[in-house]
Amino acid sequence: MAKQRHQFGFSLLETLIYIALFSFILSGILAGTFYMLDSTERTRAKLLLEEEGNFLLRKITWALSGLDTIQVPASGNSGPILTVIRVGLPLGENPLTFSENGGVLQMQRGSNPTISLSSSGVSVSGLTFEHIASVVGKPAAVKINFQLNGKPFETIKYIRQ
Repeated sequence: MAKQRHQFGFSLLETLIYIALFSFILSGILAGTFYMLDSTERTRAKLLLEEEGNFLLRKITWALSGLDTIQVPASGNSGPILTVIRVGLPLGENPLTFSENGGVLQMQRGSNPTISLSSSGVSVSGLTFEHIASVVGKPAAVKINFQLNGKPFETIKYIRQ
């Protein structure tokens, strides 16, 4: 009767194959995790940029609601500064002036110091306000253009008086 040999454990070749398979699987998991984290960070940066741009647009359109007069730019003209007289502001807070200085969107209320509206993480460029004259059937409007870190933002606010 032949004696059966029972082998316990793994041979060196089997061990190397299992280590290679484990390394391959672990590399795939790590690469996938890195990709997910990297894309999450890029998405977060895009969202922050969008939120910042929308905040700036809302702040300017707020100033244009309840408007009495647009002082700068003149009707039919455009420029990098918007100065408006807004109804309902306390004495000394008119006019509201919006401008860009060193990549920062600023607002000034009357003769008070300027306030930075944009955060330090973004750079504002190409700020333009276009005062569109009213025509029969259409009210006057202000077209607002600017770029944040190279991404364009634009809106038109119609002036109801």
